[in-house]
Order: sequence, then structure tokens, then C-alpha cells
Amino acid sequence: MLKAAEEKQSDSVERFLSRRKPVFQIFSNAANRRKQSPTTLDKDGKTEGPARSRTKRHNETLQAAMAIHGADEENIQPALNGLFSTLNSYCKKRELESYMYKNQKN
Repeated sequence: MLKAAEEKQSDSVERFLSRRKPVFQIFSNAANRRKQSPTTLDKDGKTEGPARSRTKRHNETLQAAMAIHGADEENIQPALNGLFSTLNSYCKKRELESYMYKNQKN
């Protein structure tokens, strides 16, 4: 009987912990390495650096924004709204204009 109670408690703890796993995380050593080569933009507004690193950083940024703003794979609009809102809050109008004018997408 005691064994069954222990197993039930163990299952409850596992379920609780599985719900509390981080959706996105970056380890401190990776964050420290990235401080040595922070994201910069070229004259066309594209992220400079190797394509593989650029793609990885874009994906990580979008995944974090999706988790924060309630988006999913079928509807990423909440993440895009949150990213834009953040830029709008922290950037000067001139900076936002610069980003938009460099953008090649319509």
C-alpha cells in the first residue's frame, strides 16, 4: 500500500515538473559568447554574420516571442505583434523608420 502511494506521489511530481519546464532558454555560456559578437545589421537591414548563426538567432527569437505572446505554429501573429510592440516601445521613430525602409518585403 505504501509503495502504491509513493508511485502515485511520484507521478504527480513528474506531471507537475513536466508542466513547469521552460519553453525557451539560453544557457549563460551561450549568452556570454553572443555578447562577444552581438547582432548587427548590414546596409540592407539583414543580420550580419554566417547564415547558419543568423537563422538560429532568428528562430530562437521567434520561439521566445511565441511563448511569451501566446502564439503557436499555426498562428504566429501574436508573436509578431509582441515583437513590433516591443520595438515601438523602445525605439525612436527614426530608428523604426530606418528598419522599415531597409526591409525588402512588401
